[in-house]
Amino acid sequence: MTKTLFLVMDMMNDLVAEDGFNAQTYGVQVKERGTLGNTARAIAAARKAGVRIGYVRVGFSPDYR
Repeated sequence: MTKTLFLVMDMMNDLVAEDGFNAQTYGVQVKERGTLGNTARAIAAARKAGVRIGYVRVGFSPDYR
């Protein structure tokens, strides 16, 4: 294992899913840029290289306050 950590942030359904809460803004950009596929490939490459993966889980109230 290396001391390197690949940090994955903001990959929540509300932000990245085509039918998520923010689909009209973030969801469109995620699809156009291939963010999900790119992220999956980056995670796979990091794992193959023995890099640890960290996930940041963010929580919001139902009204996002």
